Amino acid sequence: PRWLYLKGHLSEAKKVFVNIHGSEKGAAEIKRIEENSNSDNHNSNLKIKDLLKPSLRFILTVGLIVGVLQQITGINAVYFYATSIFKQTGIGTDAAFSSGVLLSTISVVFTFVAIYLIDRMGRRPLLLIGTAGIALSLLVCSYGFNQATYKLEQNYRSTSTIVEAANSIIKQNEKQIEKNVWTSNTKGDKIIVVKTGSDNDEGRLVANTISDVQMRNQAHHKDFAILYRTNAQSRSLEESLRKRNIPYKIYGGLSFYQRKEIKDLLAYYRLAINPNDEEAFKRIINYPTRGIGSTTIQRLNVFANEHNKTIWEIINHLEEAEININKGTQKKLKEFALMINNFIINSKQKDAHTIAEEIAKQTGLFNNLYTDKSPEGVSRFENIQELLNGIKDFSETAEQGVNKLPDFMEDVALLTDQDKETDDDFNKVTLMTVHAAKGLEFPYVFVVGLEENLFPSMMSGESQENLEEERRLFYVAITRAKERLFLSFASTRFKWGQLTDCQPSRFISELDDKFLEKHELTPKKKEYASHKIYAKTKYKKKTYSPCLSIFI
Repeated sequence: PRWLYLKGHLSEAKKVFVNIHGSEKGAAEIKRIEENSNSDNHNSNLKIKDLLKPSLRFILTVGLIVGVLQQITGINAVYFYATSIFKQTGIGTDAAFSSGVLLSTISVVFTFVAIYLIDRMGRRPLLLIGTAGIALSLLVCSYGFNQATYKLEQNYRSTSTIVEAANSIIKQNEKQIEKNVWTSNTKGDKIIVVKTGSDNDEGRLVANTISDVQMRNQAHHKDFAILYRTNAQSRSLEESLRKRNIPYKIYGGLSFYQRKEIKDLLAYYRLAINPNDEEAFKRIINYPTRGIGSTTIQRLNVFANEHNKTIWEIINHLEEAEININKGTQKKLKEFALMINNFIINSKQKDAHTIAEEIAKQTGLFNNLYTDKSPEGVSRFENIQELLNGIKDFSETAEQGVNKLPDFMEDVALLTDQDKETDDDFNKVTLMTVHAAKGLEFPYVFVVGLEENLFPSMMSGESQENLEEERRLFYVAITRAKERLFLSFASTRFKWGQLTDCQPSRFISELDDKFLEKHELTPKKKEYASHKIYAKTKYKKKTYSPCLSIFI
């Protein structure tokens, strides 16, 4: 009936009302519709000034509530996040506030226009939405007028020497909030900076120092932390700690020889030494992918069990085996067998590093990891490189005749056997990257690998911003120490299978010298040194012992 009335069909509308409500109620309903219609016509001519009173009332109410909450909590959240966004674009705090005022003003104007247009279209229920838009815009604008910056400058963790040294390094950054961190703690000992001959010497230095500090100061294993820039650096450190029987844990990661890419490559090495190693065979038969699926492996396994043979014996005589495998897959199995047989022959003739590198490249594993440019892929490739570096060092320092791949794998087996132990992780030396160390603290901290293109990383040279981020990471690293801080770097390091010279990190030179105590512990040339990961090292003439008793 209301629709009929609004369309001008008055008589038809009255008839319907009379039929529904009777004559008296029908007439009353017609009168109510006429009054509402007059009200709609009045509101259709509503002006912006008519909206001000209810809108301002709403704004003041919301503003009062938010203002009270701000005074109670003391948090200026809206302005904080607004300025943070503008800081990321390089505009700055003051410009961010000005931009916020400008944007809020524009928002208010457009909101009023939207309300006016909405009301002219007869969409009155949306009036509240427009009013809320005005309120939020004004709140964002007004939040800039009651701001304050609070600097947390007191350090409760580290000694005065460490805190002041950290200040001297971080002041080199241009883009930072200026502050002068201080502490009421004692002055403490100077920071030890040591130059070593190689990364392996650096690992032995750290392990021996931990043992020495424990003996002299009755310290616990849990009091020590070793920080490095990349996960791949843990190899030489882990090997040295193992030789000293020092328990350790990798914080936020796996032990070097427990990482997937390392276990994959070691599986190829195991197969080159013992092709009947079925665990190794099943791990890498289709890695990298070569089109040999799980169904084929199951059929080989069943056939081998039925005939009491190994899978390796079966694929070496596929023509004689009656297995339901298509010719394409049989060809791939034969190619795989030929490749492994070549590895078996070469592993007996060539030194450990030569054959290890050939296996990594010819299997496709090396290239497969190299093409993955994600952060995880880069880390996995660095781990493979570090494993090859370790094998290279083993090949060059081992006794003549015991520098083959089986000799290296014998020591690795002893190393990985200990990884299976499930001792309590509470009282162990902590190894971790600097990124993982944020928020933690330890009485004794070693920061290792302080060399150019390592820490700071090679990619930091691309921009000033990246370099400053590396410097912030170094600041984080040195401020993890509560009592003693040890910094070290190697003069040489294996990279890409070659022994390369290294330059000290620029961060060392940026530290104020008055806080440092520098040492150089470079070993003299040895007549003979048997490098073994786990077994005892033998020397004809012991010329160097990297035990840093001078640290204590």
